[in-house]
Amino acid sequence: TRLLVCNRRTVHDMSPNYLDVTVNGDAAAVNFSPFGNYAVTPNSYSVAFDGSGDRLTAPSSASFAVGTVFTAEMWIYPMASAGVLCSSDVAAGGLQIGWQNSTTFGIAASGVAWRLTTASIPTLNTWSHIAAVRSGTGSNQTAIYINGAQVALGTVSDAFTTTTGENIGGASDSTAYYTGLISNLRITKGQALYTTTFTPST
Repeated sequence: TRLLVCNRRTVHDMSPNYLDVTVNGDAAAVNFSPFGNYAVTPNSYSVAFDGSGDRLTAPSSASFAVGTVFTAEMWIYPMASAGVLCSSDVAAGGLQIGWQNSTTFGIAASGVAWRLTTASIPTLNTWSHIAAVRSGTGSNQTAIYINGAQVALGTVSDAFTTTTGENIGGASDSTAYYTGLISNLRITKGQALYTTTFTPST
């Protein structure tokens, strides 16, 4: 695990890297998550983004050069079908996950092009688990899962070797802001954690 955020009452990276996470705008941790309230589950927090200048940023790190094999997953509670959920520097061709437009969701090489998209978009005003998984750069080795169901499968050959900082809830060029909540965002490097239909952990 190279990054783990949006799961505590303060905004910190809980991965072994302990990266410095900066709050932009008034993004803030709230006691609301897919796991119930804090009295039941200690990690029952998310970060709220209002779609206007809110994002979290982590500094440049080799951890964000996810390379050939990775899993990026999170729980989201979208209030609008728009915005970037996570992205490396918008001009560097890093991994980006979010909405291409109001009817299309997917994976992009940030600042370059959308690489794998689906018309199966996350439902508004409810918690959904999102996972982008790549087991290699060959044919049909990249997938998108929503609530454990595979909604897209294709080929994404980008190297994703940029080490520029990670942006959560918006792009680095102050665009594509997300409106909603994100809980337990985790980037795992070197492992394709899901390769078939699964039940997201609660």
